[in-house]
Amino acid sequence: METMDKLSRRHHEYKIAYLRDQLSKIPHGSKGLFKGRAVVYVFYDPNNKKISKKCKARYSVNTKKGMYYTKYIDNYLMLKSELDALLKNWNSKYVTPPRDIKFPLKKKKQDILNKEWFDQAEEHQNPYDLEHPLDYNGHKLRSKNEYITYQLIDRLGYEQKSEVKLDFKQFEGFYPDDTFYVPEIDKVFILGIEGAMDKPDYSSKSHRETVICITNGMTELKDFIMLRLPDARTIDSAQIENLVRAAIEASISDIAGEP
Repeated sequence: METMDKLSRRHHEYKIAYLRDQLSKIPHGSKGLFKGRAVVYVFYDPNNKKISKKCKARYSVNTKKGMYYTKYIDNYLMLKSELDALLKNWNSKYVTPPRDIKFPLKKKKQDILNKEWFDQAEEHQNPYDLEHPLDYNGHKLRSKNEYITYQLIDRLGYEQKSEVKLDFKQFEGFYPDDTFYVPEIDKVFILGIEGAMDKPDYSSKSHRETVICITNGMTELKDFIMLRLPDARTIDSAQIENLVRAAIEASISDIAGEP
């Protein structure tokens, strides 16, 4: 999971605010035993004002309502644990509390790619055959460089897709190695891995993809990331992480209210 010590102050704030927003939308509660039976306790439900900390609801987990609430409480406990860890880390670094950031976020300019597009995008659309595919959690990847990159994005906790088709006219025939979504800033990033810049074909491909992105309104290290490696054997996961964090930080500046 995310290494909190590497978070910038602003990114840290957005992660805290995002989790608080997500928690406000789902039931809160706990799980336990009552007379020897597994039960779920609910003390907050945004859709049921009768439930509160003073007036908790209790349901056996094998009942219809119990099963309904259990999935929400499991999610609540997971998000709450993540939020508590972020707040603890924040308090160890800063004296002032994090800002109260409201969702949905407003952007200074519209993103080229958005969450709706990301959700609908299908993986593995590149028509070129995978000669020796590597499987990473269901993602079919072309190289160990992509595998290492997917491990990193997964560790950062972001949903990602392999070789989706950018089907805008200007992007015809462009299948980024990795496309991932950062929910706390509501941003889709594309990431290309050019693992053999010492070869003319790969160098030309990198240049073409960079030109495609720039001429269609995207900014490098903000909307798209190009990892250019001197040869196919050289990759540094720390370098990838630094580029991803730099792109996230640059994109925060596009949120209304940010300098």
